[in-house]
Parts: sequence; C-alpha cells; structure tokens
Amino acid sequence: LHKAIRRQRQMCIRDSFTDNSRIYFGRKYTNREAININISHKKWSSYFSYQFKDTQSNEESTNEYEIYNTDNNSLTGNSESYTHDWNHSKAHDIIYGTSYKFDQTNSIDLQYILGINNQNNRESTKENLSFNNNKSTNTTSQKISEKDQLHNILLMLSLIHISEPT
Repeated sequence: LHKAIRRQRQMCIRDSFTDNSRIYFGRKYTNREAININISHKKWSSYFSYQFKDTQSNEESTNEYEIYNTDNNSLTGNSESYTHDWNHSKAHDIIYGTSYKFDQTNSIDLQYILGINNQNNRESTKENLSFNNNKSTNTTSQKISEKDQLHNILLMLSLIHISEPT
C-alpha cells in the first residue's frame, strides 16, 4: 500500500507540468550571460530571464607630428600626444512575464522589465608641444560614471469575438 501511494504521488507531480517547461543557462546568439526559465501549466505560462553583460576596453594611442614654416619650409616645432582610454560597463536585465489564456483566442499578458546599467569611463591625455624653442606640456584627465535604471510594465488584453454566420 505504501508503494502504491508513493507512486501515485510521483505521477501527480510529474503530470502537473506540461512538456513546454524548460530552463536554459548560458549564451544563445548573444554576448550576455543568461538564465531563462519557461513554465507552462494548463492555461498559465510564465517566463523569467536574468541577463548579465560585463564589458571592458583599454585603448592607448600616440600621435606625433611636426610643424613647418611654409615660407622657408623649415621645422619650427613638433607635437607629441599620448592618450589612454579605459571603459568598464555592467548591465543587468531582469524580465518576468506571465500569460493566462481564457481560450484559444483570448488572453491576458503581464510583463515587467528591470534594466540596470553602470558605466565607468576614464581618459587621460598628455601632450608635449615644442614651438619656436618654447616648450609646453598639457595633461588632461577625465572620469565619468553613469548609473541608470529602467522599469517597464506592459499589460495586454487580447479579446477576439468570432461570431458564427447565420
């Protein structure tokens, strides 16, 4: 008797979800890390997704040029500059959606999206200028940090009435 009750309970749990339920980890046609969960049960279906993207870039450049006097084509100065750019960005997206189908043509859908983006940029430039035996050095440094959030809620009601021809 104990085995029969346990087997019946296992069958009820197994049959309570349809074959449309799935969980997905990793990347699929994107450069974001993700987890996606889809669950369907009778007239309800739900979707949850979390995506994360972390990007970094580090760029350096050096420019050198000479300044000539156009009257006598003599070298009057030169300029040399060095630039370093560093960027770091993190993005988190959470999406939750649920849908209830009243019948084959009528449904109600609710979706919530939360997007969080953090971005940090640093740039520094050093320029040495020599012109007519005068020398100068300019150094510039800049840091920009941005944080933003997006909240989006979508509610859709699809009601289609099909009347029978008389």
